Amino acid sequence: MLQQVLQSLAHGEFETAVAQATELLNRYPEMAEAHHLLAVGHGALGRLDQALASVEQAIVLAPDNTVFHVTKGSIQARSSGIDAAEATLRGVIHNDPNAFAAYISLAHLAISRGDFADAHQHIIRAERIDDEAADVLILRGIEAQSRGNLDEASGLYSAAVRKAPSSALAHASLGLCFLAQGYHAFAERSLQTAVQMQPRNRGLRWALLRALTEQGHAKQALEQLDILVEQVPTDPVALNLRGEALMQAGRAEEAAAAYTALLYLVPDHPLAITKAVQAYVALGRQQDAVDLLEQRLSNQPDRDDLWALRLGIEEFDLDVAAGITERWFAAKPYSAAALEAMAQLVELRGQAEQAEHYADQALQSNPDQTAAQLVKLRAELRHSPDQAIKRTTRMLEQATQPDARRSVLHWHGLALDACGKHKQALQAWRDMWTHTSALPLPSSRLAPAEAIDAGQSPVTLVWTLPGTPAELLITPMAFTASHVVMTDRFSDAPRLDGIDPFKQVPSNEVASGSYAAWKAGVEALGYDPNRIIDWVPHWDAALQAQFTHSKLVALLADPRDMLLNWLAFGCPQQYGVVDVEQAALWLHHVLQPLVAFRQACPERLLLLSSHDVASDRSGALARISAFAAIEFREEATAARSLAYASGRVRSGFAPGHWRVYGEVLAPAFEGLAALADALGFACE
Repeated sequence: MLQQVLQSLAHGEFETAVAQATELLNRYPEMAEAHHLLAVGHGALGRLDQALASVEQAIVLAPDNTVFHVTKGSIQARSSGIDAAEATLRGVIHNDPNAFAAYISLAHLAISRGDFADAHQHIIRAERIDDEAADVLILRGIEAQSRGNLDEASGLYSAAVRKAPSSALAHASLGLCFLAQGYHAFAERSLQTAVQMQPRNRGLRWALLRALTEQGHAKQALEQLDILVEQVPTDPVALNLRGEALMQAGRAEEAAAAYTALLYLVPDHPLAITKAVQAYVALGRQQDAVDLLEQRLSNQPDRDDLWALRLGIEEFDLDVAAGITERWFAAKPYSAAALEAMAQLVELRGQAEQAEHYADQALQSNPDQTAAQLVKLRAELRHSPDQAIKRTTRMLEQATQPDARRSVLHWHGLALDACGKHKQALQAWRDMWTHTSALPLPSSRLAPAEAIDAGQSPVTLVWTLPGTPAELLITPMAFTASHVVMTDRFSDAPRLDGIDPFKQVPSNEVASGSYAAWKAGVEALGYDPNRIIDWVPHWDAALQAQFTHSKLVALLADPRDMLLNWLAFGCPQQYGVVDVEQAALWLHHVLQPLVAFRQACPERLLLLSSHDVASDRSGALARISAFAAIEFREEATAARSLAYASGRVRSGFAPGHWRVYGEVLAPAFEGLAALADALGFACE
C-alpha cells in the first residue's frame, strides 16, 4: 500500500496520494511512514498546516527518522519561514552529522536568501557524503549559474538528469538553464518532462509557455494557457495572455469571453477593455462593444481612454462619431485628448480655422498630442508648406521610437512634395520604410496543372491593389442589402484559411488556401458561402482556380501612380517597399495575370479605376451591382470613412502625380509604362 502512495506522488497525482495515505492510516493509525507521505501530499497541494501536522505526527511515532525532520524543515520553509526551517534542519545535523538530505535542504534555503557562501559550505559537507548524487550536482549547477557560467551549469544539470531521471528538480533546473541560454527547443523538452512530473507547478508551466512562445509554437502555447486558466480561473495575467493567443488564432468569440472574465476580475484593466472591444468588433458584435463602453462611461466619464475607444468603433457613422466627440468634450472640456478630438471633428466639417484653434488649445495643454500636431500640419500643408516642413523637422527631432519616426517621415515627405522638393521627399519615404515592420511581397502563382476540387459558390472577391484608395470602395460596399462583406483579413482576428499566404494555420482536414478551407472558415462564422463578398489581400491565378464560379472586382490605377502612392502612403496589406524598383517589378508581376484573366474571362472580372470610384461613387456601385448581382442600401452612396474623409489619413495623390517624379523614379516607372497602356491609363 505504501508503494501505491509513492507511485501516485511520483506521477504528480497528489490528491490520489492523499486519499491513499488517509485510507492506509484508517487501517494502521500508528504507521509513521504513512503520516509522512500524507504530509508530502498535503505539502504538494499547498495545504501547509495539514502537512505540518501530519509530519509532526510522523516524528512523534518515529523521532529518530532523519527524513521526517528534513521534510518538516522543508514545510516550515514555506509556512513558518526560513529561520524556523533552518533551526529544524540544524537540529537534524546536530543529531546526525551524516544527514545528507539536511545539508541539501540547508543549501537550498541559503540560496533562497542569496547567501551563496553559506550554501557553498553545506554543499561541501554534502559532497563528503556523496559527491555524485543528483542533488549535489543540481546545487553545483546553481552555483555555476549564479556566476554566469551557463555552459558549466547545463552540463551539471544534464549529469543530474542522467543520475536521477525521475527527479523533477533536475529536469526543471536543466530546462530553466536552457531557457536562459536561448536554447528554447531543448528547454521545451526538459520543462515538458518536469511539468509532466509536477503538473500543478505553475512556475514550471509558465517557463514552458515561454519556451513554446519563443519558438512560435502558438497552438501548444495556447494549450498551456488553457491549463493555467483551468487551474486558476481568477489569474488575470493568464486570462489576458490567453485572450491574446485566442485572437491570434482567429478564435475571437473565445477571446471575447476571456477578456470579459478578466474585466470581471479587474474592472479597470485598460488592456482588457481595449481587447474586449476589438474582439467584439472583429465578431461583428459592435453593439456589445458599444454597451460595454457606454456602461463604463456612465460611471467614469473622465476616462479619456474609454472615450477614445468609443469614438474609434464608429468609423462609418459620422453623425454618431460627432455626437460622441461632443459628449466627450462636454464631459472634459479641458482635456487635451478631448480638445484634439474636437479639432479633428471640426476639421472634418470643413471649419479649418476653428480646427486650428482647438488644436492650439490641445497642444498648449499637452505638446505631445500627435493628432493635434497633425491638424496643424495639414492646415500648413494647405496654406504654407514651408511652415509644414519646419514643423515636421521639429517633430522628427522629437520622434525617437520607430513607429513615431515612420509616421513623421511620411508627413515630412508630403510637406517636401508640396514644396516641389521631390528628390528629398523620395528620400524621406525611403527612410520611412526602414522604420516599418512590413510583410514580404507574395508571389503570383500559376494555376495548378492538376485537377483540384474547386468551389461552386458564386463568391465575389474584391482585390484593392497597393497604391489604390481601398477605403473609397470597401466603406460603401459594407452597406450591402444582399451579401455579407468580409473585411476580417485586414483586422486583428483574420480567418486563417491560407487565402492570405501570411495568415494560416495548417489543418489535417483541408488544404490551406483551398476552397474547402475558405468554405469551412465562412461557415464557422455562421455565414452562407453563396452570399459572400470577400476582400482579399492578394489575387493570382492559383487563387482564381479555387473559385471557378467567382467574380473578381479589382480596384487599380495607373501602375506608376500605384507605385508612388504605395511608397508614400503604404497599403492595407502592409506589404513593404524595401526597394522601389523591386516593388515596380512586383506590380508588373501581379498585374500581367490580371490582364490575361480579363482577356480570357471578361465576364468574371470588373476593373474599377480609382479615379472613377472617387469621382462617381453612385456609378461605381451601379457597375458592381450589375456585374455581381449585389444590392446596396441607400446609405452606401454617402458612406465615408471618418479618418479618410477628414483628410487625417490619405491613401494617395491625385491621379497623374507620378509625372512630377518621372525623373527621380525613371528606372522604376520604365517597366510599368506598357502595363499602364494595356490597362487604359496611358492618357490619364
